[in-house]
Amino acid sequence: MLHSHLPSVCGLKCFTCWNANPGSCTQIWSCPAGYDRCSTTIAAENLITKNCMRSDECNMVDSTGLRCCDKDLCNRARHTGASVSFLLVSLAFFTVFL
Repeated sequence: MLHSHLPSVCGLKCFTCWNANPGSCTQIWSCPAGYDRCSTTIAAENLITKNCMRSDECNMVDSTGLRCCDKDLCNRARHTGASVSFLLVSLAFFTVFL
């Protein structure tokens, strides 16, 4: 129960980078007081910006490339490619029939 109150006491932790390749965004910051969201913005096709943001800024920004969340490190990279199990099954299938 104490854990649910930690972000407000210790500060939310977010991945932070500016116009970086998604795989290289590994720096973690403790957000300053009043910054209660982690954000990810798609800056270009393969460039992102991640930082701390205030909830009122998240609500005011009219952008489809912006995502905000409110848990520690919630703006980490999300896997969007094929699953590993799918790739392994495909490889096994091709190995058997080649």
